[in-house]
Amino acid sequence: MSNDEPELAAAMTAVLAGAEKVISPIDLTDGPAALVITLLLEPGQRVLYLPGVVVNRIAGAYRGEGKTDAKDAAVIADQARMRRDLRELHLDDTLLAELRMHTAHRADLAADRTRTINRLRVRLLGIFPALERALDFTNRGPLMLISQFQIPTPLIATGREELASWLRERKVRHANKLAAAAIHTAEAQHVRVPGEAMAGELVGRPAANVIDLDRQLTIGQTGP
Repeated sequence: MSNDEPELAAAMTAVLAGAEKVISPIDLTDGPAALVITLLLEPGQRVLYLPGVVVNRIAGAYRGEGKTDAKDAAVIADQARMRRDLRELHLDDTLLAELRMHTAHRADLAADRTRTINRLRVRLLGIFPALERALDFTNRGPLMLISQFQIPTPLIATGREELASWLRERKVRHANKLAAAAIHTAEAQHVRVPGEAMAGELVGRPAANVIDLDRQLTIGQTGP
């Protein structure tokens, strides 16, 4: 059935018809299961939680196909019938629900940040390996630098003093040291790699994205 209220409510009505007591076990506590859990709990039904990792571990002891939704449902129901140690779920208040969503959102942002840094490292490694090796992209300063300068020629044309000044204007710490390191690597690479201009753009844009993700993560620290 679809994960929407009319179909879920109709199924629950059919299950509850004529039943004296119904216990609903589930292997998720939020996300895609949030709606069905709310629909179950609001009228006062009991909902028990059996973690998905437990379901996967014990499913092998049951006959049937390797892994299907139907088999998982049968395992969950059977375990809820036999066990007395499962945690009972309750309706969260608004603050707890918002906190859980906020935490999940921060985790998504942090994962996006790591993936983006890994991608820009690979791209920079292909056109300017010395700069990739010299910079720590977990820090804002190197990200700010490569958001604008990704290949040797513009770095050399800008020069150490002007680059340091550009970095200081953007509130980058240790601007002189960072500028010196970038210029040093640029002066050591004289060959122009084919396609470096396009590759540079493909490094600069994700670097700017990471800076924006850092801003969102910083704002989130003072959020809900």
